[in-house]
Amino acid sequence: MKRIICILLSLIMIFLLVGCNQVDTMVESYQIKFIDENNLIYDLPENRICVPNTVFTFHAYPITDADLAMYVNGEKKCIQTNIETDDGYIWEYTFKMISEPVEIEFKIKNKHNLKDNDIFFPSEASALNKERFIASFKEMLGEKANEMEYEVLSNYVPQEKSELYNFDAFSVEMNDEIHFYAWLNDKIYNLANLGNINNNNYHFLHFCVSDINNDGYLEISTSVNFNRTSKNPFSYTNLAIIDEYSEKIVFYSTYNAFAYFKEDQDGVIGVYISDTITYDDGSYDESNTLLTKLLPNDYKFTFKKKEYNCSSDNYDALITIDDNTAYFPVLSDCGRIGFKVNVDMTYLGESFSYVNPTDYLDGATCTFINGEDKIICEGWGETCVVTTFSVFTGMEIDRTYFYPYNLSNQLKKGTYDMVISYRGESVVIEDFLTIE
Repeated sequence: MKRIICILLSLIMIFLLVGCNQVDTMVESYQIKFIDENNLIYDLPENRICVPNTVFTFHAYPITDADLAMYVNGEKKCIQTNIETDDGYIWEYTFKMISEPVEIEFKIKNKHNLKDNDIFFPSEASALNKERFIASFKEMLGEKANEMEYEVLSNYVPQEKSELYNFDAFSVEMNDEIHFYAWLNDKIYNLANLGNINNNNYHFLHFCVSDINNDGYLEISTSVNFNRTSKNPFSYTNLAIIDEYSEKIVFYSTYNAFAYFKEDQDGVIGVYISDTITYDDGSYDESNTLLTKLLPNDYKFTFKKKEYNCSSDNYDALITIDDNTAYFPVLSDCGRIGFKVNVDMTYLGESFSYVNPTDYLDGATCTFINGEDKIICEGWGETCVVTTFSVFTGMEIDRTYFYPYNLSNQLKKGTYDMVISYRGESVVIEDFLTIE
């Protein structure tokens, strides 16, 4: 009897071991690397190999006059979330593992105490900071840096301002074209392409450094004015606003006129356009037109979840909120700002075909409703070109929707239900979005 029991136990152990090995081989694992040069995260996990969808939570003690940002594979994902405990506040971060190796880095983001807006013209072109531009530009190009011919030409920000804001602008001659870039905290932003160098492009720059929403992070507003033809100077303007917090260009627009920045008597920054400009002395025509004011954006978006699964009889849908797009420091009447929502739908009903591509090609749509107030996406969802007007059982339709707003078309504050709809069938998720 004892011998039989031993044999059974041995068989059970073999089965368990084989089962574990099968799980390991069936689910691919990926390496996760952590970089915390300041040793601020006190509970980094010891296991650095994990499977996709594993959720990690990290914590740090608060630091003064700064944020601690989490970067995933070089892209900023978030700053800390304040968590209250019995012993005071701590900072928390959450990350869900993806299906590829990951490098997570924690960086201190120092805040500024900018009291006044700083509007200024460019300096004389010089070789100041040229080496760091070249290094950053090579990093941006990656492997292409060894294949392309280019020349970093000049910088355009006065030295004292460059050192104060850790900001500069420079031009690059590449592929017989001239490109303008901004450099902020070791990261490069593309401002404008002036076209072929043989056109003798006459250009003019204007800058504005501000902290319009008083969050301790700078907004770098840039105006690159240039001509498309030699007959019409300043026939084209590229306007951009770089946000130091999100490390993105949060505002971009183009105009067929000379544009520059100016404060009104109340200290509010405005974008103005003018027909004439004297480059030699840096003056401009005062008979100008206000294009838009740049005002603080005080909208606060709170979503119930960043990912949400919903189901109906005919479809399943995974809704993902891109909360990075919900943050904009400046509100204006120019450019395109708004938030994005991705809806990945799997169709479960019977296959069907249709004639009008506007009927069902967009997949499951997403609308936010608060009584009579609705937030509706702009046009169709972002997608690749589709050549078939048929939907099959099990077919995935993945769409990203954009919800714009500006000074003239502001969103009403309140709590909104999220409604996912396809072919007349809707799923309502109550109290999903709060706008304060």
